[in-house]
Amino acid sequence: MPRYDFECKSCHHVFEEEQSYSATTLPVCPQCGKAVQKVLSIPGVVLKGGGYYSTDNRKSAAVTTTPAVTPKVEPVAACANGVCDNCPAKA
Repeated sequence: MPRYDFECKSCHHVFEEEQSYSATTLPVCPQCGKAVQKVLSIPGVVLKGGGYYSTDNRKSAAVTTTPAVTPKVEPVAACANGVCDNCPAKA
């Protein structure tokens, strides 16, 4: 169940309490018993691992790649001489 921070509108006491997502009523202040409001805060999310930053996908200048080698295709039996238009041996 999620925990939320609340602040009393009267005495400004701040406290934390568990409250379900479907709860429609707000709790009351434990010190003075008056109305409270939810305090919005930044969630504590930590992104671990790679792929979250724009610099993760960049290649460094020191890394060199070799071009892919295309294998030589031998002609098939129906085109053994290599003269037809779609012959893989012409590639």
